[in-house]
Amino acid sequence: MVGALLFVVIYFALDSLTAIGFAIGALLSGMTGYIGMNISVRANVRTAEAAKNGLNAALKIAFRGGAITGMLVVGLDWRAWPVTTPRSSTTSPAPIR
Repeated sequence: MVGALLFVVIYFALDSLTAIGFAIGALLSGMTGYIGMNISVRANVRTAEAAKNGLNAALKIAFRGGAITGMLVVGLDWRAWPVTTPRSSTTSPAPIR
């Protein structure tokens, strides 16, 4: 509900492109949270089970679970970037010197 209110405020206060970018970011953030927590819970269960066999096995599984969650966040960000980044043929970035 708060997100919808913010979308309307951004739409009228700024512009439609910014509001659409906000909505896409909010949706992907929610997806990241849901999927990330699902992966984290499963990894924690596996880590606890692997800890019965030793610290090395538990750390290996815990590290892999965290790496997957981190890649998920970056991957969803990369998927949104082309949609939310404005393109203009009249402006180009300044050259790096």
